[in-house]
Amino acid sequence: MIGQQLWAGLSVVSVGAVSAAAPEATDPNIVATKSNYGFLAFLVFFCIALAVWVIARSLNKHLRRLHFLEQEERAATQRAQEEQGEEHRQGARGQ
Repeated sequence: MIGQQLWAGLSVVSVGAVSAAAPEATDPNIVATKSNYGFLAFLVFFCIALAVWVIARSLNKHLRRLHFLEQEERAATQRAQEEQGEEHRQGARGQ
């Protein structure tokens, strides 16, 4: 007896002797209200998705810049260490 239709278009779910009407069937305004939120919900979801996409692009750009700066710093440190090593070796040979 699940989902029987009653005289006023009410959907009823019956379990044993207990029956409960679905809230959508008792208030016709609920259906109209839900359909109005569909487009608004889509716009909100689209704006959030767009914001996440922009933030992800910005983060990716920033991380690439940091990686590039880190590589330059590492190369400069390595060059400085090589120069100090050469000066140290030259100083040891001259003595």
